[in-house]
Amino acid sequence: RWFFFKDSHGDLRSVDLESQRIIDAENAANEQHMFDGGKSSKSLKRAAIDIDDDDDVEEHSDRGTSSTEHKKRKHNNFAGEQSSKSGKGASINIDDDDDDDADVKGEKGKGKKPEEEPKKKRQYANCWEHFTVIKKKNNKGEIVERAQCNHCKHDYAYHSHKNGTKSYNRHMETCKVLISKVDVSKMMLNAEAKLQAKKIDHMVFREMVAKCIIQHDLPFAYVEYERFISRNTAAADVYKFYENEADNLKRELANLPGRISFTSDLWTAITQEGYMCLTAHYVDRNWKLNNKIIAFFAFAPPHSGMHIAMKILEKWEDWGVQKKVFSITFDNASSNDSSQEILKSQLVLHNNLLCGGEYFHVRCAAHILNIIVQIGLDEIVDTLHKIRESIKYVRASRKREMLFAKCVEAFGIKMKAGLILDVKTRWNSTYKMLDRALKYRAAFGNFKVIDGRNYNFHPTEDEWHRLKLICEFLEPFDHITNLISGSTYPTFNLYFMQVWKINEWLISNSENQDEVIRNMIVPMRERFDKSFNILYIIS
Repeated sequence: RWFFFKDSHGDLRSVDLESQRIIDAENAANEQHMFDGGKSSKSLKRAAIDIDDDDDVEEHSDRGTSSTEHKKRKHNNFAGEQSSKSGKGASINIDDDDDDDADVKGEKGKGKKPEEEPKKKRQYANCWEHFTVIKKKNNKGEIVERAQCNHCKHDYAYHSHKNGTKSYNRHMETCKVLISKVDVSKMMLNAEAKLQAKKIDHMVFREMVAKCIIQHDLPFAYVEYERFISRNTAAADVYKFYENEADNLKRELANLPGRISFTSDLWTAITQEGYMCLTAHYVDRNWKLNNKIIAFFAFAPPHSGMHIAMKILEKWEDWGVQKKVFSITFDNASSNDSSQEILKSQLVLHNNLLCGGEYFHVRCAAHILNIIVQIGLDEIVDTLHKIRESIKYVRASRKREMLFAKCVEAFGIKMKAGLILDVKTRWNSTYKMLDRALKYRAAFGNFKVIDGRNYNFHPTEDEWHRLKLICEFLEPFDHITNLISGSTYPTFNLYFMQVWKINEWLISNSENQDEVIRNMIVPMRERFDKSFNILYIIS
């Protein structure tokens, strides 16, 4: 018979449905406590209806009395329910003494709203930790949004729907400011949240320094900077690295399924010290051609055939390859001829050579070509002397070089490469010197006019013409020499065809119109027949 509600001021009041009398807040609280049977307010959820005057009370009471025709319940079973999902107010059933029920549906209560599930946060790309959207004027003067790097302040195009984050991620990989910040801190956080320094292997670092010295041809004193390792330590590390690589190569050579061919070269440095180099050439299990220098050392005199042979046998024994030797290639020095005979006799004695060593000694075709061409160049030694002296004169001082450069510019000669001098022991360098000088022929003529008092080595017009014919004659020799001197591909299969071309070239030029070239052909032809008669045996 009592209906409880809150007025517009939020005060609790009660209504007697029979007398329609409103009780004040203090008495309403007591009446509610008695009506609920002493239960706490938390155990019973009720609907609160806000009204402003008595007319509203009468309206709600009429609703309650009209609902008694549909539902009847006793007073002691009175209870209120509130839906947790829809948030609507509860229905209150009231039963009077005459078993009349009143069902009053309240409006939405003003109590606590049911807790809603929190919305999932939007997932953002990691790059936005390093980028910020800014507004900037473009080339047209329009204000547009750009994504700016927080570190280097470089900005990229930005659109919330059109542009992705791929360009931002690429920038993070190359941003120098960001990388430097990351590199400064080399600390890691372990499971116990303790800072732990990243371990650096000191021996790995020393090995890397040794590789750096070897690869870039640095002096051992390179490491004698402050706070660096000493020169002796660097030298020891390089030698240790060499020993490790040598052990690996020894195992590889020992397990080769085939044989090994060797090349040997001997020369004297400008300090008059002799050096020898021994190189191994082989095909590995993957059919890949390899060449490895197994010995490079100072070779004290005498440079006799016996001394050379004993040194090579010693190196073969050190590497354990004396039973895998197939052939060796020397140049055509007389001492090398005798040394190969000694090596051959020693290996045949232990039955270590195939075919009884018939193909053990392989002559260097490039060296033979060098000798043949050098014999031909002896016929034009006077002209070559003028070219060499002209180049030396121009390069003797900075003033002459500048004067020659003006002569080159005056004739519009567009050559980036300058003049070069040859190495007398290498004929192809002589060919390159002549070829380069011919390109500056006009500049030399102008230089003679300007500095004719001191420049006395200028070739005549007939000599320039002859040098041009000689360069055309020597060009195939240069091409063939470069072809058969390769070290990254097999050359024996190219040998016969290239030598045959040289033979045909010599025959075709034996009737050349220039008398000097005809005189060059005669000694070259004789040397060629003497050196390449082995062709008929191979063929």
